[in-house]
Amino acid sequence: MSAWSGWRRAHYFANHAFLAKFTLFIVVGLLSIAPTIEILSWRGAVRGGQVPGVAAEKFNRVRMIVHIELAAIVLILLCAAIMAKGSWV
Repeated sequence: MSAWSGWRRAHYFANHAFLAKFTLFIVVGLLSIAPTIEILSWRGAVRGGQVPGVAAEKFNRVRMIVHIELAAIVLILLCAAIMAKGSWV
């Protein structure tokens, strides 16, 4: 561990843009669990050559989660741009 690593860590964790970006990254990761489980549940039907049946309620929930994830990814990119500019400390 170099002498600079402590400074770098303190620098990033004092940056609000980094903290927002890091938090959004974790939120996107956690939100992606539900759609992944749903899609993996379709394997049996797909292997059998059938189209998987999805209830409208489940479909709408998965679609809403994916839309939230996409919005969060846009915010992650915005935070990255703010970090690159050196603002919002």
